[in-house]
Amino acid sequence: FAARMFEQRVLSAYKEKVAKERQDKLLEELEEESRQVDQQKAKKAKNAQKKKDKAAQKKQALAEEKARKEAEKAADEAARLEAEQQRLAEQKHRAEEKRKQKESQKKAEEEARLK
Repeated sequence: FAARMFEQRVLSAYKEKVAKERQDKLLEELEEESRQVDQQKAKKAKNAQKKKDKAAQKKQALAEEKARKEAEKAADEAARLEAEQQRLAEQKHRAEEKRKQKESQKKAEEEARLK
């Protein structure tokens, strides 16, 4: 009877040990799975941030290109206006010179007629 009781205790202890080992193994597997899920989430978040940064960089580059083109267009327009103003000023100057020349010629003819 004592041997049987001892055998029962040994068997019970063995069963407890096996159950504890299985439980520990299961917990370890669950922790590993949780770590992998966390790593995947982190990787996904990192990739999403990378994509977001790339899109922002592209948007910035497009905005800079647009600003550069607008500045270039404004500079071209300013140069065109400057050239137009210069042309008009020269035209006005020539007209003034022509008027003075005619006036001078008229004056000379008038003086010659009076003499």
